[in-house]
Amino acid sequence: ESLRAPSSLRTMKLYYYPLSPYCQKVQIALYEKAVPHTPVFLYPGDPEQRAQLQKLTPLTKVPLAILDNGWKLPESTTIIEYLETHAGGPRLIPEDPDLARQTRFHDRLGDLYVTESLGTIVRDGDARRVASARERLDTILTGLNNHLANRPWVMGEAFTLADCSVIPALLQHREAHPLAKFEH
Repeated sequence: ESLRAPSSLRTMKLYYYPLSPYCQKVQIALYEKAVPHTPVFLYPGDPEQRAQLQKLTPLTKVPLAILDNGWKLPESTTIIEYLETHAGGPRLIPEDPDLARQTRFHDRLGDLYVTESLGTIVRDGDARRVASARERLDTILTGLNNHLANRPWVMGEAFTLADCSVIPALLQHREAHPLAKFEH
């Protein structure tokens, strides 16, 4: 486990909704790196809370980190990239440029294909879009299952950003799609 210098980050507020896999992704990273933060619950589906969120960011999305100097960091991967530079704890993005690129690639696969596909399956009422999401998810999970056959984590022996990306969606939506056939 590669530990880094003590954090230069004093504290941050994390605006989050606990059922969002993207918020869970950031929370995993924050706890893994032992970053002090103040969680602030915001449900974007509630009109009053959405208005409050819109005052903080025009994106009106969570997660949103606000640093003690007022700097705002939207989007889960951006927040975790910031933590890699400004927080201590184990590295979530390898120092090796090629491994870092592969980790970021797997992070994108997790967000864009696993999380988004599961979200479509859970929330979308259109049968064609749901069928397409299931097919896309089966394809990506087959590849991920093969990739994980001989390793404990997506990138091998170390827990990384890629794992932070994949784990929340699979745990949260495990009832929405048959995952048992993907043994790894």
